[in-house]
Amino acid sequence: MSYGEQPSKESLREVKREFKERRKAEQQQAKDAQAYWDQQSGRASKRGGRTAAIVGVTAAALVVAAGGAAAVVKVGPFAGTDAAARAGASGAPTSSTPAAPTASPTSAAPSATPSATAALPFAGSPAASWKPGFAGLVAPTAARVGIYRTAQVKAAYAMTVKYLSKALLDPGVTFKGEMSQVLTTLGPGFPAYAKQQHSTWVRTKGKKGFGYVDLANRFHPGDWVVLAPGRSKGRVGRATLKGQFVRVPFVFTTAYWVRPAKGGAPRAIAVRRSGYLQFEGYGPHNVWLRQWYSHYISSASVCGSDWKQPDYLEAWVDRAAVKGTAGGSDPSFDMTDPDAVEPGSCFTNTSGF
Repeated sequence: MSYGEQPSKESLREVKREFKERRKAEQQQAKDAQAYWDQQSGRASKRGGRTAAIVGVTAAALVVAAGGAAAVVKVGPFAGTDAAARAGASGAPTSSTPAAPTASPTSAAPSATPSATAALPFAGSPAASWKPGFAGLVAPTAARVGIYRTAQVKAAYAMTVKYLSKALLDPGVTFKGEMSQVLTTLGPGFPAYAKQQHSTWVRTKGKKGFGYVDLANRFHPGDWVVLAPGRSKGRVGRATLKGQFVRVPFVFTTAYWVRPAKGGAPRAIAVRRSGYLQFEGYGPHNVWLRQWYSHYISSASVCGSDWKQPDYLEAWVDRAAVKGTAGGSDPSFDMTDPDAVEPGSCFTNTSGF
C-alpha cells in the first residue's frame, strides 16, 4: 500500500496481528523498566537527591493498534503520520525515565581553567583545536541496514544530526532553557508528547515522565554568560538493526566558553552526552522516532554534591566551595574520548577540562 491510500481489511488484520505479537514482549519490557526505576529511585532517595553528573534514561515502547492499546510504563500520545497510522496504528516514542545519577568527576579532578586575560576562546583547554559549531556533527555515509533502505538510514542520520545540533549547540537551548526547537526535530507529534511527559515529571518530582535535561544540554539560566559558540567532538555511530528498529548511536563532548554571570574568569565547561535514537520506517524514504536513550556527564559537577536544579545540567560556578565525595581511589576517565568506557561511579577527570 502506498502512502496516502485507504487501508484494506487485510492491512488492518496485519496490524492487529503484529500488535498482538509485540504486546507480550513490550509488557515485559515495561516491567523491566519499572523495576529499574524503582531500584534507581530508591537509591536516589537514600542519597538525598541528585548528587552526580551522569543522568540515565530508560525506556519502554508503545504500539497502539485498531481495537486496543498496550499499556506500558510512562507513555503518552504520539501522533504518527506514517502509513501505519493511517491504517489505524499509531506509536509513541520511548518513554524516558530519569535514573539516579551514578557518576561524576571528583572534586579533585584536574582543571584547565584559563586565566582572565586569555584572549582566545577555549584558550588553555582541549577544545582550542576542535572544530567550531556544527562542523563537528557529521554522520556516516548511509548504507542499507537489514530491512532498512539506504534512503531510510539517511533520513535517520539526518534527524539525529538535526536533533544534536539543537540539543548541544543552540544557545537558546543551552543558555536560555528553550526546548521547542529541540522537540520539533524529533517529529511533528513529539513536542506535545514531551511537554506532557515533562509536566508529569515536574508534578511527580521525577517519579514519572522525564526532564528536559535528559534530552538537551541546558545550563541553569542566569548562572553563566556565553562568550563564544560551542564546539563538539565525537561521532554519530553507524546505524545498526535492533529488533525491528534501526538504531543510531551518538557520543559527543561539547565545550562551552563561558564566565560566571556574577563575574569571574572565562572558562571552558565540557558536557559529554551519549545515547541513541531508534527509528521505524514508513514509506521508502522516511523514518519516525520510536525509542531514545540519553545521558550526560559534566566537567563542572562535583561527585556527591546536592545539585538543586535537576532539570538543568549540573554545573557549579564555584566547584571548590561545594561539598562532595572525597576522591583518591576513583578510576581515571577522559570524557573527550568517544571510545572510553564511561565509569559507573565517581571518577577522576583526565580530559584537561
